[in-house]
Amino acid sequence: MDSEYVGNPNYVKVRRDECRDIRLSKDYLFIYTLVASGVNRIITRAQGDEERMSISLNVYLVTDGNGREAVDFYQKAFGAEVLALQTFGDGPSDPNHPIPPEAKDRIMHASLQIGSSVLMLSDTFPGMPYTVGNHVTVTVNTNTADEAKAIFNQLQDGGEVKMPIQETFWSPAYGSVVDKFGVQFQISATPGQA
Repeated sequence: MDSEYVGNPNYVKVRRDECRDIRLSKDYLFIYTLVASGVNRIITRAQGDEERMSISLNVYLVTDGNGREAVDFYQKAFGAEVLALQTFGDGPSDPNHPIPPEAKDRIMHASLQIGSSVLMLSDTFPGMPYTVGNHVTVTVNTNTADEAKAIFNQLQDGGEVKMPIQETFWSPAYGSVVDKFGVQFQISATPGQA
């Protein structure tokens, strides 16, 4: 295996095509499901430190009212397991901001397990712009709100905040930002799921 330590003994660079699952001492680095297409999950742990930072990156698709059809399509195409499917109508109600009838059946969030990866998607809210090319984002899931805020703050440097990081009904810290390279990220603290 071709590995090299880069400055910090808690960081190891590993060629992706050389392994699928490796362990390099529980005190330094554990790479979970390292696949040829990229790293699905990296968990780092400093020696003697019981805290673990866990981050997962997922693809997030935005559809324009045909989210349920997309879920069915990808479920069949990949043999995926639907982990979550929630419509805007399923979300908490707010009398100050009622959900219009045409939005109630649109997908607010869906996630599908495809092998060791998770594909996420949602529909646009009626009236929101939908642009092909801007409908794929990267989600970053962390175990803690502090981790989510730190990553969000780094990504917003030179970028554009779409939704400030804040507590939502599904996350203690969620925000959306386009970084200085034009990549849209959704940052979310998902304790125990990153």
